[in-house]
Amino acid sequence: MRILWTHNYDPSTPGSGVFMHILREGMRARGCELTLFYTGALNRIGGVVRNLRAIRSRSRDFDICHAQFGSMTAFVSRWAACRRVVSIRGSDWHRYRNAVNRTYAHSALAVTLTRASLPAYEAVVVMSHRLRREVGAFLRDDARCHYIPDPVDIRRFVAIDETAAPAVDRRCRQILFTTLSRQNPIKRIDLALNAIEILQKRGCDVELRVASGVAHEDMPRFVAACDMVLCTSLHEGWPNSIKEALAAGLPFVSTDVSDLAEIAARDSRCRVCAPAPLALADAVEQTLREGKSASLRRHVEHMAVDTIAEQLIALYQQLMRAPTSARGPRRGAFGSGVAAGR
Repeated sequence: MRILWTHNYDPSTPGSGVFMHILREGMRARGCELTLFYTGALNRIGGVVRNLRAIRSRSRDFDICHAQFGSMTAFVSRWAACRRVVSIRGSDWHRYRNAVNRTYAHSALAVTLTRASLPAYEAVVVMSHRLRREVGAFLRDDARCHYIPDPVDIRRFVAIDETAAPAVDRRCRQILFTTLSRQNPIKRIDLALNAIEILQKRGCDVELRVASGVAHEDMPRFVAACDMVLCTSLHEGWPNSIKEALAAGLPFVSTDVSDLAEIAARDSRCRVCAPAPLALADAVEQTLREGKSASLRRHVEHMAVDTIAEQLIALYQQLMRAPTSARGPRRGAFGSGVAAGR
C-alpha cells in the first residue's frame, strides 16, 4: 500500500504532532511505508488553493490519503484522488464557547470545515468512544467511524525508581500538568493553578509541574517523577498526557472529557469532577492519599504503538478490498468529492 499522510503539525515546534511520528514508526516497522505531506499554514486563501491542488496531484501516486486532522487539513485533503481517511482528534470537533474572541472564531471555523468535509471520507478515525458516538450520530453512519486512538509508547512510559528520577523536592507532592502552550484557553491552566493554591492554603505541600517545552525524549522521566496528573481541559479527544501518566502508574484527576469518566468509574484511584477549583482541589487531595499504582497501566495497554499500528493497517486493508461502489465519494456542503480509485 502507498499511504499519504497530510498534516499541519509544524515541524519547528517541539512536541508538535509527536504522536503522529510515533505511530508512523510503528507502521513502518510493520512494512507500511508512509509519506508525510506538511500543509504549512492554511490561514490564507492562496495557501489553501495551493495545498488543495498539490494534494490532488500528489495523491494520484497513492492508494490512500489520510488527513491527520480535521479543520482545514480535512478540507484540502477531501479532494485527494484516491481513497480517503480522516482522523478527528477533538479540537477539530468540539467548539470553544467560553468567550467570543479569536479562539472562538478559529474554533467555529475549524468545526465547520470538519463537518463539511466528513461526507467526502470513506473512513473516519476517532480518538475516543465518546467521539465515535458524537461523530457517528452526525454522519448517521456509525459504520464509517473507527475507534483507533493515538498510541502511547508503553515501553518508555513506565514507573521508575525515585532515585533515577529528576532531582525534585520530595517533601513536595508533584502534580503533572501538560500543555504545549500555557496560553491555550482549552487547557485552562488557571483553573489548575487555582486548585493548587487552595491546597497550599490548606497546608498541603503540592506543586504544579507544567510540562511545557519539555523535549519528548525527556517526558518519560519527567512524568514518572510526578505523583499524579491533573487535566482541566474544556474538551479533549483522548489526552495524551493522561495516557502517558497512566502508563507510568500515575492516577488522574480530570474534568469530564473523552472517556476518562469510564476509567474513573472502574478505578477508584482516578477521579472526574466539575470544572471548579474547590472540587478539583478536593479530588487532588483524595487522589494523593491513595498514591501511584502500577495496575493503572492496564487502562492504556490496548493503546500500545504495536496494537494501534496493526489496527490502522487493518483499516487500510479493509478499504483497499472494498468494492468501488463502497468507496465512492459522498456529497458535502462544499460540493461533491472526486472519484475515488484506480
